[in-house]
Amino acid sequence: MEKKLNLTEGESRNYSSIIHAGRMELDVTKGETNFTVKLSDTFYDHQRWQIIGIPCKHAARCIWTMTEKLEDYNDDWFKVEKYKKLNDTIVYPISTPIMWEKRNLPKLDAPY
Repeated sequence: MEKKLNLTEGESRNYSSIIHAGRMELDVTKGETNFTVKLSDTFYDHQRWQIIGIPCKHAARCIWTMTEKLEDYNDDWFKVEKYKKLNDTIVYPISTPIMWEKRNLPKLDAPY
């Protein structure tokens, strides 16, 4: 994750114009194209940030401009605490069919 964030931060340096709109909203411009980034809502026009959960290069440029850390804007799923919590449960193996309880239920037809 750290490598990915460093790469994104490097790519973000190509965007020349950042305009503060207020309330953590910024407008990023490169050439004739501009993108709206709302840091407070983790919103970005292309919706890549919302889908993937990692700031894109446009959002990274805004975060970098605000002198904040990229990792603070990652989705919780990419944080170590969440990873440890997800893998804290025990997954019990399923016993073999020989050990299954016998029941008098109708057999299901194969799906076609």
